[in-house]
Amino acid sequence: MKKGYAHLPLIVGLLFFTIGMIFFIDNSIQRCEGHIIYGLDDAYIHLALADCLASDGTWGFVEGQFASSSSSPLWTLLLTAIMFFTTSEMIPLFLNLIFGCLLIVYLHYIYRKAGIRTFYSLLSIVSVIAFTSLFSLTMIGMEHLLHLLIMIIFIYMGADALEKDDDYWKVVAIAPFLGSVRYEGLFTIIAMAMVMFAKKRWKWALLTLTTGFLPVLIVGYISHVNGWPFLPAGVVTKTELSQSNTPDIKRFLFHWVLAIGRLKEVWPILILGGIPTLVAVRQKKFRGRDLYFSIILTLTFFAHMHTSRTGWLFRYEAYLIGGSIVAFTLGIDRLLRNGFRWFRYMCIGMSFFALMLLFDRFRDNHEVLFWSCQNIYQQQYQAAKFIDAYYEGSNIVINDIGAPLWLADFFPIDGAGLASREFIMVRFTNPDEYSSQMLRVSDSLDAEIAILYSHFIPQGSNWIRCGSHVISNNMVCGADSVIFLAIKPEAEKTLRRNFRLFSPYLPPEVQIRY
Repeated sequence: MKKGYAHLPLIVGLLFFTIGMIFFIDNSIQRCEGHIIYGLDDAYIHLALADCLASDGTWGFVEGQFASSSSSPLWTLLLTAIMFFTTSEMIPLFLNLIFGCLLIVYLHYIYRKAGIRTFYSLLSIVSVIAFTSLFSLTMIGMEHLLHLLIMIIFIYMGADALEKDDDYWKVVAIAPFLGSVRYEGLFTIIAMAMVMFAKKRWKWALLTLTTGFLPVLIVGYISHVNGWPFLPAGVVTKTELSQSNTPDIKRFLFHWVLAIGRLKEVWPILILGGIPTLVAVRQKKFRGRDLYFSIILTLTFFAHMHTSRTGWLFRYEAYLIGGSIVAFTLGIDRLLRNGFRWFRYMCIGMSFFALMLLFDRFRDNHEVLFWSCQNIYQQQYQAAKFIDAYYEGSNIVINDIGAPLWLADFFPIDGAGLASREFIMVRFTNPDEYSSQMLRVSDSLDAEIAILYSHFIPQGSNWIRCGSHVISNNMVCGADSVIFLAIKPEAEKTLRRNFRLFSPYLPPEVQIRY
């Protein structure tokens, strides 16, 4: 393209992101009675944590009671800093809008620096926005978009330093931000250190590992001192290996192979992210930013598939999707200049296959996003309003704590384990122990009511079902129906009355069952 079009990818990318966000924000307003609602309840967990930390200095949900629940210390601290000035629940949305724009600007910058043609740069930026789905990463109100931004900066800075054999200090400086934005960031830090070791840059590899792991070690030590596991509850309960009650050596060693084989939605990561490495091997030219970027990303991918999850608006693997598109773009010139025509055509064919899979992902992801805000508004948001109206200051057994803790003031007994350490692992590994533990804790804390999915109700309990709210087109909630239970017989009459009084205020689409 002509030189005057050099900034076209930046302009088109920003316009595409802006128009898409206007659509999805308006979708939330239309479907949620004028409210902008996040597509996952987890966003409100971070808000509740940050609010408690800003207001009374407690890392938890209740004043003076520590809870190791945040899988992103950096995101929680960022929200906390802003909450000294405003407690608006729109903080995560505005932050993600800013980070989304910064990501587009940075991609445009590195593509121009790498000499990528304007047309390929334009396609790449649009692909990152669409297939990574910056729209969903923004609307879920969490740290995933920031993670993507920091990871791309980290890998590119590292690839640049490895190519020049200079400026390694930049990698060391960025590492603590990557390690604290999400724990998956540690995979990338380890991958970077491995490549540095291979290049015999021992000092910089050790410094990168040290600064990258330091925030995790500090948070882990504080958690341990307060009686919680070293890793946050959200990390412990949401890794793939943790949810097996029969862990063995074969599962530990080969889980990633099985995961990659059965999940076609992750194949584009391996294909697009790995092609620059294949081209370099075929050409026997083992240098270049694109090669280093590809190797580091591919190593990160293998580590992720070994322990972490996929799914839920595809947020867990989104950083790898975005990174693989960037890796492929950085290596496209090397691919097109490859002298072996059959090999070039094979790689191009593989990339088109990856794009077909990404289109399926794009369709499925945005269908879920279309309904997710309404799901959260009709279920968790309404449960929060119910608690705020009738049970302020009460002890309540509950399994989705985000919106309720953000909007209402009560003491949670959390069956999912994010706010109650007694249940962090027991529900996955020993359901019978979970039931006895829940009955014991709820009795010792004199809990009045429970608001739970059916699979969280302890077996053998005499809790009285007083009604339920049922939503339709459920895409993101743990179940269609949330059940209101009186834990003690004397609480039944009041709960039934409050349930009836609140029913007229529910969105019309919510079914009420008595």
